[in-house]
Amino acid sequence: MKYYLENDSDLQKSKKIIDKYDYIGFDIFDTLLKRNTTSPHDIFEIVNYYFKKEYSRSIEEFPKKRISSETQIWEKSYGEELTLDFIYDSISNINERDKEILKEIEIQCEILYCQNNLRLFDLYNYCVKRHKSIVLISDMYLPKNVIKKMLSNSGITQYSDIFISGEEHKSKARGSLFDLVLSSKNINPKNMLFIGDSLKSDFLIPRFKKINTIKVPTNPSNCQYFKQGDFKNLNLNERVLLSCINNNAYKYKDYNRIGYEILGPLLIGFCYWLKLELKKYNLNNVYFLSRDGFIVKKAFDILYGQEFNTYYFCVSRKSLSVPLLCDVKKVDNLRELIKFRKNETLSGVLNRLGLEVNSLDISEITFKRERIFNDKNITKEIEKYLPEIRKNAKKQKSLFLKYANEHIKENRIGLVDIGWHGSMQDYLHDLLPGLSVEGFYFGLDRNVSNKKHAYLNNSENDLFDPQLISSFRGVIETFFSAYHGSTDSYSPNGAVFCKESVDFKTLEIIKNIHQGAIQLVQDVNRLLLDMPLSANFVYYPMNQLLTKPTISEIKLFRDISFSDVTNKKLLPSDLSFFKLLLHPYKTYKLFMDSDWRIGFLKQLFKLPLRYDSFMKFITKKFS
Repeated sequence: MKYYLENDSDLQKSKKIIDKYDYIGFDIFDTLLKRNTTSPHDIFEIVNYYFKKEYSRSIEEFPKKRISSETQIWEKSYGEELTLDFIYDSISNINERDKEILKEIEIQCEILYCQNNLRLFDLYNYCVKRHKSIVLISDMYLPKNVIKKMLSNSGITQYSDIFISGEEHKSKARGSLFDLVLSSKNINPKNMLFIGDSLKSDFLIPRFKKINTIKVPTNPSNCQYFKQGDFKNLNLNERVLLSCINNNAYKYKDYNRIGYEILGPLLIGFCYWLKLELKKYNLNNVYFLSRDGFIVKKAFDILYGQEFNTYYFCVSRKSLSVPLLCDVKKVDNLRELIKFRKNETLSGVLNRLGLEVNSLDISEITFKRERIFNDKNITKEIEKYLPEIRKNAKKQKSLFLKYANEHIKENRIGLVDIGWHGSMQDYLHDLLPGLSVEGFYFGLDRNVSNKKHAYLNNSENDLFDPQLISSFRGVIETFFSAYHGSTDSYSPNGAVFCKESVDFKTLEIIKNIHQGAIQLVQDVNRLLLDMPLSANFVYYPMNQLLTKPTISEIKLFRDISFSDVTNKKLLPSDLSFFKLLLHPYKTYKLFMDSDWRIGFLKQLFKLPLRYDSFMKFITKKFS
């Protein structure tokens, strides 16, 4: 039987080993418990951060002094004399009052940033269910009562005894703590199994004492999309976020995991940036536009809702553009007001112009959008409906102004949306000329106004490539979609949502992604510090999915219906290279109509190619 465990399969096999013993010993830190930091030394930086936050001053080189003191004591006694009190007593050039404050902050930070190790928690619970006598053994300077509280907070309460080097003045590293456990509990070493992460202290030393051992990984990578080795020089806040993801992603699968590792970090980074921007422009009232602002508002309210007044404002390009058609005299006036699809039908055009088309007798011929303005027959057909379009527009303008006046009570507001063009901000400017609006977006196709601000592409970041938006628009908008239809129009009672056919499978997928994302927001809410999160860092896993998807990710998203207007699938389920050879033109049309062209190419060819570079090239070449 293998006693050196490296993966989940080995951990499950260890249950068979556990069954052979009456006494099971566990190491505590990096075995039963994990810190939400990439290194134990990060805690000392966090201590200094909170000290400075509370007292408006910092202790010069505190982390370095704290580490040095601990190291010197350890080297002299192999941990047998290492206690928190002794560590702080040995630090020079810090007054006694500050030492006591720092020591208390360290204890509270250790408690706050600690959680159970999900992999080992399963083994611990197995031992409890099998009625094993569980003994916890640790080389640690923290007081026993503090460690017991950390264990209790992590759901670890059922154990027969706990031995801490700092309390017993003996250590695992020297073997003396194992001697104490065996003698005080009257345990035959051959009837005991010890589980821990340290090769020397938890594996070799107890084996020398005739105790059987299982070695578990110290810092396994649990992330599927967010690898710890992908970044260097992360700031403290980023290390906390990454550690929290790595410690918890293990328990999530498929869409929950995508939400936890991909959407969650992006929401957290954007919300922190948004908070800073709102304060920069002295804005207390922020309006999240439906539908893409739905999940963003949910995350922002958890993180910073107590600092701002937040509202969910029901609008869409259609609901805001139709009221602007009151004075339209000819079809050519529509060029700047309405965004038509690449391929249109007459009913689609009239619907976009605000008419209820179900009652109209209209032919359903598909045509390119350029023909709306260039084809006299189509232009003439649309002009027949202009009087009715103007009449409906006046009604909708009146109803929208009523809705806006009921919900907007200020002269200056912040507006939040996913981005691309920021056209709804322009519409609001035309409909509410007395309202000053600052727009905040994830990414913008073009910065056409100093009133529009983008998170991913601004003076500091250039991560969002407008040339690639058509290559993955469907995926990212699906991530941010709400659970209701888009805003179609307004009635005296408020916004009216489109009666779109609901794809329940897609709705369930979106909910699972959102559930994972919000869970991460909740997990890190108490842990995050008031310092920036690099846009490059939080956008990385999303960008990897959008531009370098794997075959397994293609399968996860293949059947999702992209609910813009057409409700079509993101990717054809029957796409293959063989069909490309049989029907090249049909495949080309499907590709051009796809809302995830990079995913389309990956599904078609299945090779590890730079499809994103190819899309940049053809977009630039044929734009």
